[in-house]
Amino acid sequence: MNFYTPKEVMYLMDNIKYGWYDDEGVFYSNLSSNNCSKYKLKNPKDIITRRAGICWDQVEVERFYLSNHDLNIKTVFMYYEDGINDESHTFLTYQIGNKFYWFEHAWEEYAGIRQYNEMSSLLQDVKYKFTANLMVDNYRDEKIHCYIYKKPRESLNVAEFYEFCKQGEKVDL
Repeated sequence: MNFYTPKEVMYLMDNIKYGWYDDEGVFYSNLSSNNCSKYKLKNPKDIITRRAGICWDQVEVERFYLSNHDLNIKTVFMYYEDGINDESHTFLTYQIGNKFYWFEHAWEEYAGIRQYNEMSSLLQDVKYKFTANLMVDNYRDEKIHCYIYKKPRESLNVAEFYEFCKQGEKVDL
Protein backbone atom coordinates (compact mmCIF):
# COMPACT_ATOMS: atom_id res chain seq x y z
CA MET A 1 0.00 0.00 0.00
CA ASN A 2 1.32 3.40 -0.94
CA PHE A 3 1.28 6.29 1.49
CA TYR A 4 -0.51 9.35 0.15
CA THR A 5 -0.80 12.81 1.61
CA PRO A 6 -4.32 14.22 2.03
CA LYS A 7 -3.76 16.46 -1.01
CA GLU A 8 -2.67 13.45 -3.08
CA VAL A 9 -5.76 11.55 -1.94
CA MET A 10 -7.97 14.46 -3.02
CA TYR A 11 -6.34 14.25 -6.44
CA LEU A 12 -6.94 10.47 -6.58
CA MET A 13 -10.56 11.02 -5.55
CA ASP A 14 -11.07 13.21 -8.61
CA ASN A 15 -11.24 9.93 -10.59
CA ILE A 16 -14.43 9.03 -8.70
CA LYS A 17 -17.75 10.56 -9.70
CA TYR A 18 -20.80 10.90 -7.49
CA GLY A 19 -23.23 8.04 -8.00
CA TRP A 20 -23.35 4.29 -7.59
CA TYR A 21 -23.79 1.00 -9.40
CA ASP A 22 -26.25 -1.66 -8.28
CA ASP A 23 -25.42 -5.37 -8.34
CA GLU A 24 -26.61 -5.60 -11.97
CA GLY A 25 -24.23 -2.83 -13.08
CA VAL A 26 -26.90 -0.13 -13.51
CA PHE A 27 -25.57 3.35 -12.69
CA TYR A 28 -27.57 5.80 -10.55
CA SER A 29 -26.52 9.43 -10.24
CA ASN A 30 -27.95 9.71 -6.71
CA LEU A 31 -29.62 7.76 -3.95
CA SER A 32 -33.38 8.30 -3.85
CA SER A 33 -36.53 6.67 -2.53
CA ASN A 34 -36.97 5.19 -6.03
CA ASN A 35 -33.69 3.25 -6.01
CA CYS A 36 -32.47 2.97 -2.42
CA SER A 37 -33.69 -0.64 -2.11
CA LYS A 38 -30.95 -1.62 -4.60
CA TYR A 39 -28.09 0.18 -2.82
CA LYS A 40 -25.37 -1.68 -0.92
CA LEU A 41 -22.21 -0.16 0.53
CA LYS A 42 -19.28 -1.25 -1.62
CA ASN A 43 -15.72 -1.88 -0.56
CA PRO A 44 -13.15 0.80 -1.43
CA LYS A 45 -11.46 -1.27 -4.15
CA ASP A 46 -14.81 -1.67 -5.96
CA ILE A 47 -15.38 2.09 -5.79
CA ILE A 48 -11.89 2.79 -7.12
CA THR A 49 -12.38 0.27 -9.96
CA ARG A 50 -15.90 1.44 -10.89
CA ARG A 51 -14.98 5.11 -10.34
CA ALA A 52 -18.31 5.96 -8.71
CA GLY A 53 -19.67 6.21 -5.20
CA ILE A 54 -22.02 8.26 -3.06
CA CYS A 55 -20.61 10.06 -0.03
CA TRP A 56 -20.89 6.91 2.12
CA ASP A 57 -18.73 4.99 -0.36
CA GLN A 58 -16.29 7.82 -1.00
CA VAL A 59 -15.59 8.24 2.71
CA GLU A 60 -14.52 4.60 2.85
CA VAL A 61 -12.13 5.15 -0.08
CA GLU A 62 -10.71 8.19 1.72
CA ARG A 63 -10.34 6.13 4.92
CA PHE A 64 -8.62 3.38 2.88
CA TYR A 65 -6.09 5.78 1.36
CA LEU A 66 -5.40 7.73 4.56
CA SER A 67 -5.45 4.95 7.14
CA ASN A 68 -1.67 4.44 7.14
CA HIS A 69 -1.07 7.95 8.44
CA ASP A 70 -1.11 9.17 12.01
CA LEU A 71 -3.96 11.60 11.29
CA ASN A 72 -6.55 10.81 13.98
CA ILE A 73 -9.20 10.09 11.32
CA LYS A 74 -12.86 10.35 12.22
CA THR A 75 -15.77 9.68 9.91
CA VAL A 76 -18.96 11.61 10.51
CA PHE A 77 -22.58 10.83 9.65
CA MET A 78 -24.99 13.77 9.73
CA TYR A 79 -28.68 13.48 8.94
CA TYR A 80 -31.94 15.35 9.17
CA GLU A 81 -34.73 13.23 10.59
CA ASP A 82 -37.84 14.25 8.67
CA GLY A 83 -39.50 10.84 8.64
CA ILE A 84 -39.63 10.86 4.84
CA ASN A 85 -36.18 10.88 3.23
CA ASP A 86 -33.94 11.57 6.24
CA GLU A 87 -31.34 13.41 4.14
CA SER A 88 -27.79 12.54 5.14
CA HIS A 89 -24.17 13.24 4.48
CA THR A 90 -20.98 11.50 5.53
CA PHE A 91 -17.52 13.00 5.52
CA LEU A 92 -14.03 12.39 6.81
CA THR A 93 -12.13 14.55 9.25
CA TYR A 94 -8.60 14.31 10.54
CA GLN A 95 -6.40 16.10 13.03
CA ILE A 96 -2.78 17.16 12.73
CA GLY A 97 -1.44 18.79 15.88
CA ASN A 98 -4.02 21.29 17.10
CA LYS A 99 -5.70 21.69 13.70
CA PHE A 100 -8.77 19.86 12.41
CA TYR A 101 -9.50 19.20 8.74
CA TRP A 102 -12.70 18.55 6.80
CA PHE A 103 -11.80 16.34 3.83
CA GLU A 104 -14.65 16.62 1.33
CA HIS A 105 -14.85 15.15 -2.14
CA ALA A 106 -18.38 13.81 -2.70
CA TRP A 107 -20.15 17.11 -2.08
CA GLU A 108 -18.84 18.89 -5.16
CA GLU A 109 -19.92 22.37 -4.08
CA TYR A 110 -17.62 22.11 -1.05
CA ALA A 111 -14.93 19.76 -2.39
CA GLY A 112 -11.53 20.37 -0.88
CA ILE A 113 -9.69 20.30 2.42
CA ARG A 114 -10.64 22.93 4.99
CA GLN A 115 -8.76 23.70 8.19
CA TYR A 116 -10.32 24.59 11.57
CA ASN A 117 -8.99 25.41 15.02
CA GLU A 118 -11.59 23.23 16.76
CA MET A 119 -13.57 20.12 15.85
CA SER A 120 -16.74 21.85 17.03
CA SER A 121 -16.16 24.68 14.52
CA LEU A 122 -15.68 22.14 11.73
CA LEU A 123 -18.92 20.35 12.62
CA GLN A 124 -20.86 23.60 12.91
CA ASP A 125 -19.63 24.70 9.49
CA VAL A 126 -20.70 21.42 7.87
CA LYS A 127 -24.03 21.59 9.72
CA TYR A 128 -24.62 25.12 8.41
CA LYS A 129 -23.88 24.07 4.83
CA PHE A 130 -25.90 20.86 5.16
CA THR A 131 -29.00 22.56 6.59
CA ALA A 132 -28.80 25.37 4.01
CA ASN A 133 -29.20 22.72 1.31
CA LEU A 134 -32.10 20.85 2.89
CA MET A 135 -35.41 20.93 1.06
CA VAL A 136 -37.72 20.66 4.06
CA ASP A 137 -40.67 22.62 5.34
CA ASN A 138 -40.64 23.70 8.98
CA TYR A 139 -36.94 23.09 9.64
CA ARG A 140 -36.24 22.23 13.28
CA ASP A 141 -32.72 22.17 14.67
CA GLU A 142 -33.45 19.26 17.01
CA LYS A 143 -33.96 17.02 13.97
CA ILE A 144 -30.29 17.27 12.99
CA HIS A 145 -28.29 14.30 14.26
CA CYS A 146 -24.58 13.70 14.09
CA TYR A 147 -22.46 10.62 14.86
CA ILE A 148 -18.81 9.71 14.61
CA TYR A 149 -18.80 6.17 13.28
CA LYS A 150 -16.26 3.38 12.83
CA LYS A 151 -15.51 1.52 9.61
CA PRO A 152 -18.68 -0.27 8.48
CA ARG A 153 -18.74 -3.70 6.90
CA GLU A 154 -19.41 -3.75 3.18
CA SER A 155 -22.79 -4.64 1.67
CA LEU A 156 -24.86 -2.71 4.23
CA ASN A 157 -28.15 -1.52 2.75
CA VAL A 158 -29.49 1.98 3.47
CA ALA A 159 -31.38 1.11 6.67
CA GLU A 160 -28.46 -0.97 7.97
CA PHE A 161 -26.01 1.83 7.25
CA TYR A 162 -28.14 4.38 9.16
CA GLU A 163 -28.46 2.00 12.11
CA PHE A 164 -24.73 1.23 12.07
CA CYS A 165 -23.82 4.92 12.11
CA LYS A 166 -26.29 5.64 14.91
CA GLN A 167 -24.40 3.16 17.08
CA GLY A 168 -21.38 5.46 16.91
CA GLU A 169 -20.51 8.36 19.19
CA LYS A 170 -23.37 10.88 19.26
CA VAL A 171 -22.22 14.46 18.78
CA ASP A 172 -24.30 17.36 20.04
CA LEU A 173 -24.34 20.17 17.51
